[in-house]
Amino acid sequence: MSSDFQELVRRLSVREREVLGHLADGHTYAAIARRMRLSPHTVDTYVRRIRAKTGAHNRTDLLVLALSAAGFELPAARGPAGAVRWFPAAGAHPADDIPA
Repeated sequence: MSSDFQELVRRLSVREREVLGHLADGHTYAAIARRMRLSPHTVDTYVRRIRAKTGAHNRTDLLVLALSAAGFELPAARGPAGAVRWFPAAGAHPADDIPA
């Protein structure tokens, strides 16, 4: 599983990977901007690009991506019929994944 996440991270630019690392460390956009000497708007642009390239929908997805790419083994989300999904489908509710 982590190799799939590593492949997603390899698609990112060096600066996007740097932003992802700061997000994984729990930093806010403003803190990332200060550390990288960027504007918060530029950080937001990097985050939007990361989400577009990886399919991540929110900060939690980005954290899962960063940790998994770093080698942490996390359980994959299971969709209907047991299909593995890396990130929740758009508009999906967490209860949708609970077997009946």
